[in-house]
Amino acid sequence: MATIPSDSPSARLFALTKSCPVPLPAGVVPVPYQLCAPDFWPGGLGHDPSAAFPRGGVMCLGHNYGIPSDWEDTRRNGAAILRSNTTCRVTLEVFARCGVPHPELFLTNFFSHMMDAKTPIGRFCGAGHSDYEMWTRAVLVAQIEVMRPRAVFILGLHVPPMLAPLAPDFRPWDRHRTMSALDTSGTAFVPRVTFGGDGWSHSSSVAVITHPSKRHLNVGHRRYKGLVGDAAEVAMIRDALDASGEVKP
Repeated sequence: MATIPSDSPSARLFALTKSCPVPLPAGVVPVPYQLCAPDFWPGGLGHDPSAAFPRGGVMCLGHNYGIPSDWEDTRRNGAAILRSNTTCRVTLEVFARCGVPHPELFLTNFFSHMMDAKTPIGRFCGAGHSDYEMWTRAVLVAQIEVMRPRAVFILGLHVPPMLAPLAPDFRPWDRHRTMSALDTSGTAFVPRVTFGGDGWSHSSSVAVITHPSKRHLNVGHRRYKGLVGDAAEVAMIRDALDASGEVKP
């Protein structure tokens, strides 16, 4: 497998995962090293290795990378992970339908470590540990600072409540914990939210979409602008893509 250049934006972000200032919660383990594969960050590069880092592209934000055996699968399979891993495959398929090719996507995760568990399904072991979550949000903000995405799409329902402290427009996500509640309240799609830090700010659209791993089972419940199911979610994605962000110095 090819080596990731040390000055790669993805590699610089991965370096942050090695300097967590708080103890890792029980059951949380670091990724051994980053693979030069198109799998989700931090285990993989997070983007097409044959293309430049997708600054100004589209961020797809998952929950967590998974468990050590997931990393081993990517180490063995390399680029083939895009076909063998359902989340990767369906994510690329959905966004291709919406006019976003793979080189414009950054596939990443809220949590920067893995679970030492037999299954990646369910609540991440580090969730609910306030200091660790605060650091994790800071790593996400660092990703946004580097990438300056035109749109951010949150995959599934685990992550939205943990983003509530980042912006007033996200606060409803702390109480609306189902897709039906998000759709009914009209809070699944935020046309414009501003992230920022010391000397920088960036505005982007943000939307919560069905997790790709179970999309075939759950997308039928989506509601948006009088549309139902896949048509509703695709319309929301396209509206978020049209609500372009703005880079500020």
